[in-house]
Amino acid sequence: MTTYYVSTAGSDSNNGLSPDATTANTNKPFLTLGKVLTTGSPLSAGDIVRVGPGYYYSSGNITP
Repeated sequence: MTTYYVSTAGSDSNNGLSPDATTANTNKPFLTLGKVLTTGSPLSAGDIVRVGPGYYYSSGNITP
């Protein structure tokens, strides 16, 4: 089971494994939900995606 984090302070070049986007932290959040869905391995049953507060803009469809 893996928990991924998305934040308006994140970047899709991060690994998505922490909600903390500070420069001192090596694990940082993604910027988009799309990145969570294309991390190299698909989400598995039990994985968690936590989305921080803010406005997120995207186009396209999310298909299970």
